[in-house]
Amino acid sequence: MGEFREIGSVVPFGSADIIKIRGTIEVQPNSETKVLDYDTLDLLELHESFKLWRGEIITNSISVEEKIEEIIIKLLFRKEVDGANLFRSIVLTRDSFSFMQKCKVFSDLLKNLLPFKERDYSSLIQKIHDIINTRNEFAHGKVNYEGAKAEKIVVDYFKEKPRSEEINTEVIEKFSQKCRECYTELDAILTEVHKTYCS
Repeated sequence: MGEFREIGSVVPFGSADIIKIRGTIEVQPNSETKVLDYDTLDLLELHESFKLWRGEIITNSISVEEKIEEIIIKLLFRKEVDGANLFRSIVLTRDSFSFMQKCKVFSDLLKNLLPFKERDYSSLIQKIHDIINTRNEFAHGKVNYEGAKAEKIVVDYFKEKPRSEEINTEVIEKFSQKCRECYTELDAILTEVHKTYCS
């Protein structure tokens, strides 16, 4: 009976990309090494897919974040263009004012202003939280390629505790759908803000 040992390999592609491959193999007695069985071209194609997905995640989340910023500004400043522009440039664009903090301000405004405070936006807020968490996972998580032929993309990240998630087209499509739903709901809120406070 052999011993189970985690193995890894780092594959550089060009000057910018480093791909990490991780797996667990059974090492037989009197055996010191095992060559990872992966096809370089397949791995490169998978890595390119992941980079496209990561870009899609970040781009879609930025669209939702910017729509929230727009609503916050309209609710706070209404028709005051100079104050709105100053607030956007000094407060909203600061690194220390995170997407999650913007979501909290947005939620608090909805809870305190008519006609929004008479409605339940908890489902929308939860979707925004999910978008923020997924964006953080893709932006800051550690990417590995796993499986017998390094055919799976796995992101390791920390959210209250260490976690891992396999990334595939289904995960990306669910995220994109959630962003579309949020954007539509936020657009409806913004339209109502214009009618109620800015006309």
